[in-house]
Amino acid sequence: MSWQAGDVVELKSGGPRMTVDNVEGEDAVVCVWLDKNGEKKLGSFRSVMLQKATSGFKVVGVRR
Repeated sequence: MSWQAGDVVELKSGGPRMTVDNVEGEDAVVCVWLDKNGEKKLGSFRSVMLQKATSGFKVVGVRR
């Protein structure tokens, strides 16, 4: 699948919803997400490891 900046994705193996930041070359997809503490994280993944995020709203890192 071809990803574009702004796409919302998740790892096929599970994990947080992420936003595609950019695509480097043919197979490196750079994503950003918030961890459980609300801290911004950045990682690069092979495109075959990703799938379009499932529908629905998911809240992470909310402090009450």
